[in-house]
This record gives sequence, C-alpha cells and structure tokens, in this order.
Amino acid sequence: MGNRRVQVVIVVLGAVCVLGVGLWAGVREREQEVTIDQVPAAVREALLKEADGARIQEIERENEGGRTVYGAEWTVHGEEIEIELDEKGNVLGREAGDDEEDDDDDAAGDDEDDAVGDDDDDAVGDDEDDAVGDDEEENEMEEEISFDQLPDAVKAAISSAANGAKIEEIEKEKKDGVILFEAEWVEDGQEIEIQVSSDGQLLGREIEEDEND
Repeated sequence: MGNRRVQVVIVVLGAVCVLGVGLWAGVREREQEVTIDQVPAAVREALLKEADGARIQEIERENEGGRTVYGAEWTVHGEEIEIELDEKGNVLGREAGDDEEDDDDDAAGDDEDDAVGDDDDDAVGDDEDDAVGDDEEENEMEEEISFDQLPDAVKAAISSAANGAKIEEIEKEKKDGVILFEAEWVEDGQEIEIQVSSDGQLLGREIEEDEND
C-alpha cells in the first residue's frame, strides 16, 4: 500500500514537471529573439529590402495563433521603424515613431546648450559692458574750471597766448588718460580756442569768426 502511494506521488510530480517544461517551452516558442541568419530566406530578403541599408537592431520570432511571424526594428534618421512579416516574407504591419533616446538626448543637449549659451552671453556681455563703461569713465572726462584752478605752467601759457584778452571759458579734459586744458576768448572779432598740456605746452590753436558780431 505504501509503495503504491509513493508511485502515485512520483507519477504526479513527473506530470507536473513535464507540464511545467511544456508551458515554459511554449512561452519560449511564442516569442524568441533570433538573428538575421536564423530567419527563413524569404523573411531575410524582405527585411533587408525594407531596412534599405539601415542596421537591423532586433528580430523576434513569435507564434500567434499557431502562425509564426517575425518582428524587426531599426532606426532611420532618428525615427524608429517596426515591421511584422509572415514566414513567406509578406509585410503584415509597419509602425514608425520617434526614437525616444534621440529625443531625450536632443532635449538634454538643447537645454544644456541654451543654459550654457545664456550664461556665457550674460557673463561676457556684463563683463564687456562693465569694462567698457569703467574704461570710458576713467579715460574720458570734461569739466569747466576757473583760471585759479589751473596749474601754474598752464596759467602762464594761457595768459601769454591771450595777451590780455578776457578769457571767457576754461575746460579741463581727460582723453585716453591724458589731461588737457582748453581756453577760449575773443580777439579782434575772432573767437580763439587753444589747447594746452598739463605742463604748459601749447598743443593747438583754432580761430573762428565770433558769431555775436
């Protein structure tokens, strides 16, 4: 009696194992990744024609309702192509969609480029504006001053050039870091303007008709 029970248990376990192996094999049979060399010649020819030189990334063999079909994927110009064929190489379906990896890479790349570009532009623009502004302020200056504010050498040079004429305007200028002095007066109906360096050297003289005459 005991031996019979043992035999029944063994038979049942064996049947379960066989059933499990069969189910697993069935699942494996329904969907299996294969290479281009493992598909029928008609399927291979159709795939190569459809791919038109593109690298076929994946081929799967599936069993649908007792019928074997083949699915393949490849990418063309960033677009993912999927097709399904029967054993005779007939195209059963075709799908096209954007490659998600390319989209993610493009989006990340664009965001990084925009962020880096904006930061660089802002930084360079601000630095250039600040630098130009500071340089201009440091190198350019113009203010009206009195005769008493002039250095002695400049006073002597202007007094000698004016020769007793009433000096109407004196300006102190800074051009390219160099300080200059300009003085204006009217002599014999003519407007005289001279430019003198900070050490009293006469740098230039202009004569114009007095507009008031």
